[in-house]
Amino acid sequence: MEKKSDYKYVPATGTRGSQSSGVNIQMHVGSGATVFAPYLSHVQAKDITFSQNNASARHSGGEIDITSVIAEYKKSLVAEHACIREYTSCPGEHVQLADRYVDPLIIQRHRKKKEKEKEIRYRGEDFHHARTYHTDRHITVDKLFSQEDSPNGVPPKAVILQGNSGSGKSFTAQKILYDWANGNLFAGIFDMVFHLKCSDLNDNAGDVNLVELLNCSEEMAQIFKKIPERVLFLVDGFDELRLSLPKKPLPVKADIKAEPGAVLSSLLKGFILKESFLLVTTRSIAAEKLGKLLKFPQRFTEIMGFSENGIQEYFQKFFESDERSRQVYEEVKANGTLYTACSSPVMCWLICSVFKEKSKMSKKMTQGFRSTTSVLVDFVFILLEHHCQGLTQSQQRDLLKDLGQLAHKGILKGRVLFQRNQVPETILNVLDSTSIPFLCTFHYKDRINVKEMFSFMHLSFQEFFAALWYTFLDETEAKTEIEKLLSFSSVDSYHVLPIIQCLFGLSNQAVNNLLMKKHQQAVSHATCDQLQEWLYKFVSQYLNAHLCSFALQCLYEGNNNHVVQNAMKIWEAAVPGIRIQLSSSNTTEYHAAAYCLQFCRRIRTLDLQGSTMKNLIMLEKTLSKCDEMHLSVSHVSDNDVDALISVVGKGKHLQQLRVEGGDLSDQSVRRIMSALHKRRSVYTVHLSVKNISCTNAEIVMNTFRSNVVSQKLSLSVGTKCRNSEENLCSHLELSHEHTFARISVEHKKLDSYDVHIDAGKPGQTFKFICFSADCSDISIMSACDWRNFLQISSNLRKIENPEFHENVDALVSFFHSIHDLREVRLHAINLSQKCAAKILSLYHARPLQDSYNYRWLKVDSLKGMDEEDICSLSFDHQNIGYMGNFFRLSLKEQACSSSPHTTWAAESTPALKEISLRFPVLKRGYVDWKVLLGRLCQMLKSQERDQPLSFLLSLPDLMAVMFDSRTLHENWAARVLAFIQACTSLQYLEVEVEKPCENLGLVRGDAVGDGAFHGHTVLFLGCRHLNYPYDDRITDDLEIDIVSALGQHNQVPCITLIMTNDTENYNIDWRQFLIFYHQLKGLTEHCLEYDQSLDALMSVVNSIPGLKEMHLALRFLTVDGAVSIVQLMQTCPSLCTIDVLVPTQPMSYFLNSCFPKVMEMNSISTDDSDSSSMTDSDGDGDGDRGRLSWPSFTSVAEEIGHYELDLCSELIMRKNSRNEFKLSLRCNSSDPLTKAALSYISLILTEYTAESKIDWRSFFQSYYDTKGLNETFTDYDGKVNNILYFLYYVPGLKKVELGTHTLIESWASCVLHLSYVNDGIDNICVLLEEDNTDSGCSSFTVKRNHTDSTVSVKIQRANYTETTPSLISFTVPHSEILNINGPDLLHRMRCLRFLNDNRSLEYDVGINELMSSLHAIPRLQKLKLEIGNVTQSWATRIISFSTCPSLKKICVTTLHGHMIMEDAILKIKKKWRRRDCVVVLKGLRCSNSTDRCTEENWTPHTYLECNDMVKLSLCGGFCSQLDGFYKTDSESEADTHDYKFDLNEAEQQPDAQEPEWAEEEFTEDHDIFEF
Repeated sequence: MEKKSDYKYVPATGTRGSQSSGVNIQMHVGSGATVFAPYLSHVQAKDITFSQNNASARHSGGEIDITSVIAEYKKSLVAEHACIREYTSCPGEHVQLADRYVDPLIIQRHRKKKEKEKEIRYRGEDFHHARTYHTDRHITVDKLFSQEDSPNGVPPKAVILQGNSGSGKSFTAQKILYDWANGNLFAGIFDMVFHLKCSDLNDNAGDVNLVELLNCSEEMAQIFKKIPERVLFLVDGFDELRLSLPKKPLPVKADIKAEPGAVLSSLLKGFILKESFLLVTTRSIAAEKLGKLLKFPQRFTEIMGFSENGIQEYFQKFFESDERSRQVYEEVKANGTLYTACSSPVMCWLICSVFKEKSKMSKKMTQGFRSTTSVLVDFVFILLEHHCQGLTQSQQRDLLKDLGQLAHKGILKGRVLFQRNQVPETILNVLDSTSIPFLCTFHYKDRINVKEMFSFMHLSFQEFFAALWYTFLDETEAKTEIEKLLSFSSVDSYHVLPIIQCLFGLSNQAVNNLLMKKHQQAVSHATCDQLQEWLYKFVSQYLNAHLCSFALQCLYEGNNNHVVQNAMKIWEAAVPGIRIQLSSSNTTEYHAAAYCLQFCRRIRTLDLQGSTMKNLIMLEKTLSKCDEMHLSVSHVSDNDVDALISVVGKGKHLQQLRVEGGDLSDQSVRRIMSALHKRRSVYTVHLSVKNISCTNAEIVMNTFRSNVVSQKLSLSVGTKCRNSEENLCSHLELSHEHTFARISVEHKKLDSYDVHIDAGKPGQTFKFICFSADCSDISIMSACDWRNFLQISSNLRKIENPEFHENVDALVSFFHSIHDLREVRLHAINLSQKCAAKILSLYHARPLQDSYNYRWLKVDSLKGMDEEDICSLSFDHQNIGYMGNFFRLSLKEQACSSSPHTTWAAESTPALKEISLRFPVLKRGYVDWKVLLGRLCQMLKSQERDQPLSFLLSLPDLMAVMFDSRTLHENWAARVLAFIQACTSLQYLEVEVEKPCENLGLVRGDAVGDGAFHGHTVLFLGCRHLNYPYDDRITDDLEIDIVSALGQHNQVPCITLIMTNDTENYNIDWRQFLIFYHQLKGLTEHCLEYDQSLDALMSVVNSIPGLKEMHLALRFLTVDGAVSIVQLMQTCPSLCTIDVLVPTQPMSYFLNSCFPKVMEMNSISTDDSDSSSMTDSDGDGDGDRGRLSWPSFTSVAEEIGHYELDLCSELIMRKNSRNEFKLSLRCNSSDPLTKAALSYISLILTEYTAESKIDWRSFFQSYYDTKGLNETFTDYDGKVNNILYFLYYVPGLKKVELGTHTLIESWASCVLHLSYVNDGIDNICVLLEEDNTDSGCSSFTVKRNHTDSTVSVKIQRANYTETTPSLISFTVPHSEILNINGPDLLHRMRCLRFLNDNRSLEYDVGINELMSSLHAIPRLQKLKLEIGNVTQSWATRIISFSTCPSLKKICVTTLHGHMIMEDAILKIKKKWRRRDCVVVLKGLRCSNSTDRCTEENWTPHTYLECNDMVKLSLCGGFCSQLDGFYKTDSESEADTHDYKFDLNEAEQQPDAQEPEWAEEEFTEDHDIFEF
């Protein structure tokens, strides 16, 4: 209790008659008491006397001795917090704080949603790496109030330390108090640190002031009042606070009394002691509320628990023995789930406690850890007991059930983060009243909002709670739900496997007893039996590696010997038997395997990857049962060799033995190799040794020759005892490949004193040497030759080796001595041209004999005559079947040269960066490699932009050349093209320029392949459309590469020319071509010079003989530019294809909108057409092969905005051998200012020659004038009519296709009038580009049949509506075309666009008006409708057409899945008496004689067995039926053609007639040419 002083008021006395001058005050102060008398300042006191029993806390004059008060306070804090009690401590038991505390991982940033989700999902080391990724945002306790990373360099006044339950918040707070009291923390920053534990404040009642709330003395209160800026208030567990925090006015002084919540709120907000500092710990559930309450400036931090280093440090402190600490840590680290959970200090303590308890029973920890589920159960009950004291046992049980249900739903849906509305109300209600340690709150920014989400502490806990949920269900419900869960495991739903594993863990008898003891809840016997039966069936199936491990874990978690024995018996009898693969050093998996496999008799295959000797010894008894083994073991020493040999066993198939990270001696290598002879078979062996010497190399070679190891035998230097001088190499490998043997020697950097250097430094050295030869050559190789090779390879890795050239000669001589030399693979760090030439001469002199082998030489730094670094070298030597031997040589400048030997400076940069050549190996050919390398190096060093290429003609049959240049000068580019003409064998040439991005390439001859371009030459300038063939095939069919790349442009202009292989192609003025191209490229803003340059460029192109195709991407395309291009097509007789693209926006907009089959639109060679998807019926033969698709633009589209002067986005032209011509243009702009009224126009002319007189300029100008217009503009009709007026008089015009954004009624009149005026047009179609609710139709088509002088009109319904009819088509004489009321028909279709055939009055009115419009068509001959069900109502409408005297045929087709009702058939059969007109019905018909399908009992798309596809013909009261599959109108139209646009005349079929059935069924096709 705080001591209070006693004081009394004494009146002043004086002489008679005198006047009192004041009062006398006497105060007796007890020891440790304080005096607080603010009223004295207002009282006239004559005499004030203080008497004190103990004056140690005050100086003379009554001043407080601050130092002694603080010292006394610190002393009490040290005594209070030096020791801690653990969860299992008995009364009087405790441990030192320093023996348990480890610095936690604290971050000072809010995590993103993806980071949080990743952290929750990861396990083991991946989990810890994900948490420590942003190391720059980590913070230590002593830096919590530092100025670093604070706005404006101002230290925070309040720090939030957020963390999950069990993450160490309170422990850290206790350590802060303890360290401050000892002077080890915040020294010189805070003179006083006060501790407020929120859980203790909940019991306070009545009004208090801050001093009473802190329960401190008046002396201490005077301190924080006098120097508040040096006081820290540590508020621990804000989430546990149950006091109300009022919003009414709060106390502003520490002396004013108020409710405890009001005083605390005033302190947090800074109303009291504003200059003081705050450190508040809280769970995430209350972090947002706290952030709004605290004063500013604030710092947010989150305590994440232990890091990896923290976990290891905790284990070291917990266990007295370092060895025991290391063993436990390694075992826990190998268990991903437990190692993840150790990030929680509480979980870490629990795991250590369990291991400590186990170690008391057994000194050797080989019995394995308890099941993971049992540890999680203990952890949950600990948190329930110590963090949920406010909940009754019944409430705790309900909470666990609700959490389990939430976790279960999340797992099934793959969800680890939950929104508030996804969390059950029962959990949220508990959260409002108390804290739930298992559920965390997570806040993240989503654009301008801060969103709240919930999650479990980790996915492992969510999986556990999901399994726990099943224990709260009644027996019947549990059986049903578990059956559903187990069914998921058979469909690769791996996310449910951990739940099943936890269920087996909960069925463990010990865990079951604990659940029953704590919550009277356990896994029922029926559930245990259900799990057992499922597992028996599960192991009888074929299981992959993951499922094998899962099955073992389930059995291990259940820990029922009887069940395990039965399961292993079933597994062993199944096909293919027990095949186990453990792919990590997870100790729990090995414990599970050792426990389960002891009950089996035979193991087919056991594959242990990343194991340790400890784990192998654990499985020693099991290994003896294996038929076949794969062993990968790490950290094996000489002392482990006996155990390793014993574990491997005798008479077994050893598929793999791999020892990593070991330090085996020569004697150990000898013993292991001797033991291999006792095995039935050995496939591969790899040993990690102390050093590779001649001794163990000979041991390995002798073993290899004896064929004990059938494939690969290798040695590598381990991590210990690495001494470069004692090693011949760092890696030695011998392997069998087909009928030959391969030997490779590798020199890696072993230690800091290694002889290896980086490229660019003086000296020469080899890093890798490999060769292969026939097995007989290896078998007869003497030990002297073997040692000689090893010594030569060792000498070649030494830098300071004056005999380096002699050793290269020796290596070449060694290779020459091998009779059947196959592969030679060399990698040098630094090498001179002279040595490189010797090796290349070896390759040339010893050609490869088969395609299995491959030779290469790689030089990181090729040196010149003066030892200067010039370039890197890459050389390949291959034998590709039909091609034979060929060389590929590539020289590339150093990426970064800091060598003092470098001969050029930054201001004098060489012109070329890389040269690559490819040519065959010919016995008759001779190559002076030294001269060739010298000339190539000279080119790479030269600064000349116009270098000669004639020396390359000396290479026999040069096939491919690639240059990587810094510039592409016109003169040098022209010289390159001249070189192509001179080198007749050259098939591929490319010049690549990085900045500015520009490429010149040419491919011809066999390199083009056998596709459509075979026998042609392809030249491109601009983008890199053809990649240099670095793969094994140089004769790849480049047709695919060209087609897929031509629409992808990263720069403009880009031009691709496809020509015949005519030598005259190279006689044109290519220099002039390049000049005009660069002029065009240099104009980034449109001007007159741009069109002039384009016209000049087209003039040069026009002079190219044999030009077949041109693909052009431009920055701008104006009317003048389009005229120049179309004139090129007219004047160049050989030209048949032109594609012009203006990359204004990605074509994905076009592809994803109105043309679902846009790829088919380009297939002008196809024989099929779908009118519903606006596909042209015309095939154009072999010319395009369906290879040219609408392009999708790349990054250049983002850089070039749509230009208002652009005519269109694409201009495409085609011409075939009959001089038939097609022109299409499209505008993709969505900008209202540049959007064209007609987004697409396509024209087909029967003839187009140089004599054709067509005013294309007027056409293009008319189209350009419609840009920016829509139907609301007054001049819209006039501008559009100008385009149509042009079409009236185009000679030879056969087809017209127009794309519009809105298909309005006036278009029908325009199309009908155009068809009447220009009677040469066969087909006119207007297409709706995109779904538009204002348009009821997607297309309006008029097709003329010249044979019988009739016209067919087809109206297609828009795709977005399900209204019927979906299609109307009719035929009338051509003379009646102007009498057709097309606008009225479109209007009637539009009125029906939102109505369905559901017997509504509105629909009946609309459909009757449509029928009246059809009746009004003059001289109607044929009518076709596509509707839903043929009902009695539709039968009545069909019968109404019997009054039309000219009508010859009505065809009614149902949509897919719709019926022809029987009563409708009977009605038509009865009422239709005309013999000169037939009614054809096609659709599904019920075949039942009774109980037929009716309109009342039928539902859409119900394909019943009684429904058959039929075609009915009704005429004069008779009905005939044709059974079987039929096509809908849209499908059947795709099979009819009357006009073909072929580029290949050989495939023309001008006389092809429509099939007879097409005329019979009145199938009108779309026939509009699209590409």
